[in-house]
Amino acid sequence: DAFEGKSFVITGAASGIGRQTCIDLAQLGAKLLLIDQNESEVEKTLNLCEGSHSYLIMDLTNHELLKFNFQEKLNSFGKVSGFAHFAGQSYIAPLQSIEKNKLLMVFDINVYAAIEMIQILSRARNRVTEDFSIVLISSIYGHVGSAANTGYAASKGAILSITKSLAIELAKKQIRVNSISPGFIQTELLNDVANIFHMEDISDRKASSPYLSNLEAMHPLGLGSPKDISNVCVFLLSGLSRWITGSNIICDGGFTAQ
Repeated sequence: DAFEGKSFVITGAASGIGRQTCIDLAQLGAKLLLIDQNESEVEKTLNLCEGSHSYLIMDLTNHELLKFNFQEKLNSFGKVSGFAHFAGQSYIAPLQSIEKNKLLMVFDINVYAAIEMIQILSRARNRVTEDFSIVLISSIYGHVGSAANTGYAASKGAILSITKSLAIELAKKQIRVNSISPGFIQTELLNDVANIFHMEDISDRKASSPYLSNLEAMHPLGLGSPKDISNVCVFLLSGLSRWITGSNIICDGGFTAQ
């Protein structure tokens, strides 16, 4: 019950790392506001979480609606102690295929939605006055290069930068801002990437495919699970990390150590 009496907002709660983080926080006694645009999957997450929680079905790219609906929900939900932004969009495209509208959509979800929600949550009426923690999700591709990944990498590099800027700006309000850079995690998003390359579903770690073999070989500790990232997120949201802000934790099974 380490989070008893504390409330958190989690985006991307319908799947993958976001879902796992909701499950883990709920198990520790937290009250949650789950945000996603997939209602049926959010309800599945709710069923997996201990306790009573709230949810908001919302398209994070509809900014006018976001401002109104999110604040309205917070009015009834109450003040929160932290926020984790797992909602994200991948974008695999070689340089000559990058399209402005698609690139802007990636930034809309990965970066601007996070900024907009932090604008709202950082207001005194929406947050607790003591230690308030924000966790953003970057990627190993915010640190190392990858062909056909310019658009996605740009958005994740932006997360690293805004983490530092926001940490300095919000420190006077006792708001901490940190980020996590995951390696390849066995999630639905990873399956989408596999499908782009016309490979088999790689949710089964033991599946036999050149794509999976190559991917695992890039991670000395093998592919990660949502729990591996959730553990780091829970730590950053907790008082155990009270003196950490403006930092990024690389959690990648050794990928970037090579």
